[in-house]
Amino acid sequence: MAVLVGGLVLVPIARSIITSTTERHGQDSVFVGLDNYLALVGDDQFHTGVVNSFVFTAYAEVFKVVLGLAAALLLHHRRRGRALLAGLLLVPWVVPTVVTAFSWRALLDPIFGSVNTLLTATGIGPLLASAHLVDSWPAGWLSDPSLAMPSVILVNVWKGVPFFTVCFLAGLKAIPADLYEAATIDGASAWQRFANVTLPGLRHVITVTVTLSSIWTFNNFDLIWLLTQGGPGDVTAPYVLIAYSKAILQLQYGAGAAVTLVMLPIIGGLVFVLVRLLRQDSNIKLPRRRRATLWTGTRRWAGPARKALPWVITALVTGLLLWASPEIFWKAAG
Repeated sequence: MAVLVGGLVLVPIARSIITSTTERHGQDSVFVGLDNYLALVGDDQFHTGVVNSFVFTAYAEVFKVVLGLAAALLLHHRRRGRALLAGLLLVPWVVPTVVTAFSWRALLDPIFGSVNTLLTATGIGPLLASAHLVDSWPAGWLSDPSLAMPSVILVNVWKGVPFFTVCFLAGLKAIPADLYEAATIDGASAWQRFANVTLPGLRHVITVTVTLSSIWTFNNFDLIWLLTQGGPGDVTAPYVLIAYSKAILQLQYGAGAAVTLVMLPIIGGLVFVLVRLLRQDSNIKLPRRRRATLWTGTRRWAGPARKALPWVITALVTGLLLWASPEIFWKAAG
């Protein structure tokens, strides 16, 4: 394992670090030290790519969690046809990215796309234009700077929701039924059972799933490249596409390596969190008596600090998204 990790992971990273300290002059590589890193401080394209990556990941993960959890709850409480519906839900996840991208490009085409045709026929499209959610109609979903990022996020959410649904469905099946029985006996409403039994029971599943998906989404390249190639302009270009542009298109290998290595600590932090979570034994076998009283124990979360923490985190994330992408924020809110 050490040889595999060293050969497949550590050696390429070390080579990238060396490359990031060089600059190509013709066929020769010249050592420039930290110049490539210092150049990123004033690189507006790099700053745009970093912000786009965070905005793309944050919005996509929020919608994936909400929609995936809703779909999992609906399937969990359905008795007939659950296997068939779960299989159909997996289709977007298993479809190749190339097929997904070109299918959605056809659907979102401003003239011949089915999305504009359907919205026009139902009257929703002109209503969106009158409400200023779109600048004009028919909308150029992938060519309009204000709509390109929401459209890319939509496609990523469509492809990623099945993964969340399957993970959450497995987590729901692992929650002991006697916890719901104890909560019902205590007079808990449906919302209280969801907030104090379902969500705590899915805590580890949600955390691991969101962390793993965030790593994939933050490093997403193929879907965005096939949909918009980072355009129009750089409004949908994540940092990985900026690195690709510098290293492959502009032949600035050192600058491209510097872009990826600057973001490596963030990815490393997510991987560290994921590994720590996976090492935790979230399937500890509890005695029946202990599990039956677990519902009562969740009431300890009713303290002011514990109750305020999710709202503080939500307000902080919402404020950051509003600051980073006000036009997308208002469209999502609308």
